[in-house]
Amino acid sequence: MARQGSQPTSSPASGRELQMRHMSITAKIWLSIGIFILGSIVTMALGQIQGRDEGRSLRQTSDVLFPAVQSAQEAEAAFHRAVRGFNKAVIVQSASELEGAAEDCRVTIGSLRGIARMIGLAHGRSSQAKGLAIRIEQFLKDASQTYGDILENPADITPQAQARMRDLAERITSLNAALRSAREEFSQDLHQQLSAVQAQSAHQRMIALIVLGITLAVAAVLVNFTIRRAITGPLLRINAELSHEKERAEDASRAKSEFLANMSHEIRTPMNGVIGMTELVLETELNQEQHEYVSTVKSSAEALLTVINDILDFSKVEAGKLDLEEVPFELSETLWGALNPLSISADQKGLELLLEIDAELPQTVLGDPGRLRQIITNLAGNALKFTQQGEIFIAVKLQSREENQAVLHFSVKDTGIGISQEKQSAIFEPFTQADGSTTRRYGGTGLGLTISRQLVNMMGGRLWVESCPGVGSTFHFTANFGIARCAPEHVSTGLSPLEGISVLIVDDNLTNRTILEKMVARWGMRPMLADNGRAAIAALERAEANGNRFDLILLDVCMPEMDGFKLCEYVRRQPEMMGLTVMMLSSAARREDVVRCRELGIAAYLTKPLGQKELRRTVQNVLDQTARKSSEARSAAHTRLSAPDKNLRVLLAEDNEVNQRLATALLKKHGYTVSVAKNGAEAISAFETGQFDLILMDIQMPVMSGLEATANIRAQEQLTGGHIPIIALTAHAMSEDRDLCLQAGMDDFISKPIKIKTLLQAIDAVSLRSFRDGLVEAEYASSNNCFC
Repeated sequence: MARQGSQPTSSPASGRELQMRHMSITAKIWLSIGIFILGSIVTMALGQIQGRDEGRSLRQTSDVLFPAVQSAQEAEAAFHRAVRGFNKAVIVQSASELEGAAEDCRVTIGSLRGIARMIGLAHGRSSQAKGLAIRIEQFLKDASQTYGDILENPADITPQAQARMRDLAERITSLNAALRSAREEFSQDLHQQLSAVQAQSAHQRMIALIVLGITLAVAAVLVNFTIRRAITGPLLRINAELSHEKERAEDASRAKSEFLANMSHEIRTPMNGVIGMTELVLETELNQEQHEYVSTVKSSAEALLTVINDILDFSKVEAGKLDLEEVPFELSETLWGALNPLSISADQKGLELLLEIDAELPQTVLGDPGRLRQIITNLAGNALKFTQQGEIFIAVKLQSREENQAVLHFSVKDTGIGISQEKQSAIFEPFTQADGSTTRRYGGTGLGLTISRQLVNMMGGRLWVESCPGVGSTFHFTANFGIARCAPEHVSTGLSPLEGISVLIVDDNLTNRTILEKMVARWGMRPMLADNGRAAIAALERAEANGNRFDLILLDVCMPEMDGFKLCEYVRRQPEMMGLTVMMLSSAARREDVVRCRELGIAAYLTKPLGQKELRRTVQNVLDQTARKSSEARSAAHTRLSAPDKNLRVLLAEDNEVNQRLATALLKKHGYTVSVAKNGAEAISAFETGQFDLILMDIQMPVMSGLEATANIRAQEQLTGGHIPIIALTAHAMSEDRDLCLQAGMDDFISKPIKIKTLLQAIDAVSLRSFRDGLVEAEYASSNNCFC
């Protein structure tokens, strides 16, 4: 009964559901509109906040950080000019130069003070700029006093003045570092500010999208309209601003690349004059003191050029613009070409520079020969720098091989000072060497290993070191190369001419004896080894007594007690040994050795490290008289000791007067007839006379550039026939510059500063390629063993 009389009850929730269920269509529409309006208001508010915050952040970045970075860069540049001005004032004894340098210092101080006064800049950064301004102001005061005293009495520089100058030099180094650090810190602040703006933009966009999603679910078409009006507009403005900033960053990167290219050209042009002219002076009659001074100038200039090259490559690494080629090349030729220029330094230090290439390696591979050569040169050059006695041993082995790929393992082992365990990882960092004293004693930028590691990584390998202080170091790296499908060039027409030939190898270095023994045994020859002159004489006498005289002697020049020439003199004095064929091996090419080779009837004179192909070809030519006579005229790289015919008429297109005199003097000294054109237009007019066999073309010239002149000449040749060799002779050293020259129709590319051996090799290569059919360019480009 109670249940019958009770009234049903309902919860508030069920009541709301009933109300919603029975809500009229009009009410639903108004509710949707209300939700839409609320969502629109929230969305518009977010968009306005986002746009205002983004605009404020971007204005702050533009009004404070960008000017600060620019002022820091201007301060650093002005200080560099001031330092150069002070140095020039002392050198040329000019008070006006001194005042100009002081003015540049004041510009630096003004820029730093301007940064310190910027409103909105962090207090630490303002204090940093203010402190730098005070330091440079004090430096200016001291420098003006010191250099002014020197200008007043240049003939009598007191020890106190010298001490003040050294103190100024140390302060210059410290201030340069502080200015560079300030610029980098301001740039980092700018980067962080832009990153923060981007992060904030992403966060706010996420919130806006969530609101938009809810609004879309409720209000459908009306919410879409809200999105377009309240959200998309501000986002597009922000994205446009960010895109603009990105374009500015890309423009800055392009400007940096162009700046580096221009700086390379501007530095290499005078460096070409410095190095080239000192080489000419060194070949004149000088007393010992003068020769020492000029040699110091030349070595210092070459060291500066190495630093410039390292900095350019490191800048490419930082910009991500360091690219690798993939072209077929002969591995042994590349390695031999990389090490051969180092043989002179090795010989000067009394070191053996040795190369061993695994017989299992493919002869021709696909990759970047220039970058591989750069890695080997860096590692072997470091080994030479830090080794005072012993040897540098470079070995190349096959680690693994697939159908079209091979992984090669390279090692560079020295007997130098070694590296402690805790320093071994640090040496691969930029601008780092094992310790501070090493930097002062041995020099260098500390970039070679950094660049080498980056190149190895790009080749799909890795670079590491094993070392023990006082014992030596071994740098290892692996690299992936493709295997060329084309048939490799054989070192000879067959192996039979050398099979059964008996050879006596005389060398005091065990590693070198082992390498030579493996080489000749691989060709079917019968080697016997001797580690000194007396052992060699005993072996020769036993062979004569047994009636099995040697067909060939491979003889090292530098040996203790009895060197190679003394041993050869002994052999020539023995009637029964008069006809023995002797090949002399040396760690470096010496001009005086050429005369002794002729006097003793030595068949060939080769420099170590020896490439397998070069050694075999030379041995075959020496043993085969007919082949040797026919090849002497075209194998200057290996067996020729007389100068080639270089009676060519050369047109030199060069606008720089110093480089004109340098190139003209170098070429005339080697028998060439030289005429000069000051720009591309004059070069074209001279070419049209038809009086020249070769053109050396600078790239950057007034009136008409070298590229334009070359294109014009090649266009004329298409109509008239013929082809005149053109070699680019330019201070632009980037790989893309070489590509531009070759695409324009030039035959070769030489970067300044000019090395006379490289120039003569290039001239031989392109001229002989033009006039003699069937010759291989590599035979002329590898003429490092010719001393004519």
